[in-house]
Amino acid sequence: ADAGSSEAAAARKEEALLLFNYYDDIKSQITNVTIQFSDRTRARARFLHVVTGFYKKTKEKKVLVQDIQTWLFEKAGRDWKVIDFHGEAAPDESPGDHS
Repeated sequence: ADAGSSEAAAARKEEALLLFNYYDDIKSQITNVTIQFSDRTRARARFLHVVTGFYKKTKEKKVLVQDIQTWLFEKAGRDWKVIDFHGEAAPDESPGDHS
C-alpha cells in the first residue's frame, strides 16, 4: 500500500488525536539517522524515534513510542516519495535520555 495514501493518513491522525486527549507536552525526537541509496532512485532511511508526553491525570512523564523506523523512498522526477515504512521495537534506554 502507498504510505502516503488517505487511509494511512487517517489512521495516523486518529492515533495522534488519542495521544493529545490523554497527554500534554508531547515531544517527538529522532536520532541515529542513516540513509542508504540502492541506486539513484531508491533509498532507505533508518532512525530511532522516541515520543514522550506527560500523562494528564498524574503529570508523570511517559515514553509513548520508542522504535526503530525504516522508511523506503523512491524518486519520481525531482521529488522523493515515501513508498513504505515500518517500525520495530527499540532497546530500552534509561529515563531522562530523551528530555
